[in-house]
Amino acid sequence: VIQPDVSVNLSRGEIYIGDILIRIPPVQIIIYTAFLRQKVDDCEKPDRQYCAECTDCHRPLLHLKRHSIKTMSEDYGRLYGNSTAKAVEWRDKWSRDSAFDGMIRQNISKINNATRNNLGDSALLPYYIIAGNKKYGDTRYGIKVDKGKVRIE
Repeated sequence: VIQPDVSVNLSRGEIYIGDILIRIPPVQIIIYTAFLRQKVDDCEKPDRQYCAECTDCHRPLLHLKRHSIKTMSEDYGRLYGNSTAKAVEWRDKWSRDSAFDGMIRQNISKINNATRNNLGDSALLPYYIIAGNKKYGDTRYGIKVDKGKVRIE
């Protein structure tokens, strides 16, 4: 299966998989972008050109909260014309809110449904949804698309 690029344009609030626009609200764009950044930034095998079945970059939601809140808040500000106020709003709300994990899980489901509805191609779908690798007490989340296919601007 040839994986098309997944492109995020934060200033326009758009996510494309190939030439297909994935229509989701701003909060979900930020969450999906965070998982794409995790894919690229947390790669434990940077010498590999293709990810194949590797899921070493998948992380528990607590990791997302601890390591991505700052970037997520900056991205949220970019969605709103580089608004510092919006970035601070996101950071202040979610860095202290105990409901962060629940909010992320709820939105993962909505993001995956929107991806299914817009993408339609079941052969590509597993590469672009946010999947949870369930282990007792240690579910790890991530996206399987090859890291070289990710574009964020």
